Amino acid sequence: MSIKELTVMDENGNIKAKHRWKSRPNPEGFVLVYRDAFEELAVEAPTLSVMKVFSLLSSMQPYEGGINITRQAIADKLNTTYASVWSACKWLVKSGYIGEQKINGIKQFILNPNVTTCGRKRQAKEIQWSQVAVK
Repeated sequence: MSIKELTVMDENGNIKAKHRWKSRPNPEGFVLVYRDAFEELAVEAPTLSVMKVFSLLSSMQPYEGGINITRQAIADKLNTTYASVWSACKWLVKSGYIGEQKINGIKQFILNPNVTTCGRKRQAKEIQWSQVAVK
């Protein structure tokens, strides 16, 4: 925890206002979702399953690399059918919200960093996304 202070001064150097507060760093485990892109997804999504799958994948994204999870595991977590998850993933890939790649024979989901990202290495995520999107 740190103490932060803001002092507002007028043009003559006189203090107009002073504010102090305790600050904590952001907790680990956050994800960033861009408002306009997420709103577009919410408007375009053909089913609630699309939103649920994307939201779950967003919450699972690591700071580096892709998300290692099967469609069946997604269905189990969301308490829905494999078919609805498969359809949602198909739509999300086709619409450019997620991509898929294989690393050492393991399928991973990659999320579009222009919609959501996690951590400080956005450039690395953009490079990874460009490699998935090219395929």
